[in-house]
Amino acid sequence: MDRCRDRPHVAALAMVVLTMLASSCMIRPIVPHPADQVCPAGAARWSDPGTWPGGLPAAGDSPVIAGDRTVALDVDTPPLGGLTIEGTLVVCRRDTQVTADWIMVHGALQAGTPEVPFTHDLTFTLTGDDPTVTNMGMGTRGILVMGGQLRLFGDAP
Repeated sequence: MDRCRDRPHVAALAMVVLTMLASSCMIRPIVPHPADQVCPAGAARWSDPGTWPGGLPAAGDSPVIAGDRTVALDVDTPPLGGLTIEGTLVVCRRDTQVTADWIMVHGALQAGTPEVPFTHDLTFTLTGDDPTVTNMGMGTRGILVMGGQLRLFGDAP
C-alpha cells in the first residue's frame, strides 16, 4: 500500500512545510559582512560621471567633494591639480593610488574602520612642485587637514 494515499494530510503538510522553507530561503536578504563590501553602500562612485558636475575629473583638474556628499573612491585618480574634500571621501577596499599636487581635507578622508581595517595598498603621490603655491598657508604639497578628519585604519605589520 502507498503510505501517502493512506495519510493524505501528512503528504499535504509536508508539501506546505517544503513550500514555506523554499519561500523563506528565496526572500531572505543576503547581508554581506562589512569586510566583504568593496565600497560603502549608498555612496556616489568616483567613477560615475554623474557624481561630478561636468563629468569625471581629468588630469590637471582640481575636483571638490561638496560638504553634503559622500564619494566612494573606486578607481585610481588621474594626476590631479589638487583635491578638496568638504564632504567625505571613502577609499573602497581595493589597491588604490591617489595622485594630486595636494589634498585639502575640510570634511573626512577615510580608509577602513577600527572594526574592519583597510588591508589593501593605498598610495598617495603628492606632486606639487611650485614653491609659490601655498594652500591656505600650509605649503605646496601635502595631505592638508584643516577642520577635517584624516581617518586611516589599517593592520599593523
